[in-house]
Amino acid sequence: MRKHQPIWIQLKAKKTVSIAAEPKLHARIIKAVIKEKHRDLGWSYVQLEAGMKWKLISKTEGKLVTFKLVDVSHLIAININNL
Repeated sequence: MRKHQPIWIQLKAKKTVSIAAEPKLHARIIKAVIKEKHRDLGWSYVQLEAGMKWKLISKTEGKLVTFKLVDVSHLIAININNL
């Protein structure tokens, strides 16, 4: 298992995860979790087939890094009658 993969697994299950880390490591952790999301092609394809689109949002506050998966599928709906 990769180092940041457990964060991604928990994020998929709960949609929100907070971890404590030194502020100088925040950028590295955020980048790694984004990379985990992009590497998980199976999850991406299942979500795509279900018509779901998720955006990964991160917020830092002190030593705390909070990740959220936000459903944005309703924002990208295309109505064929409007084309």
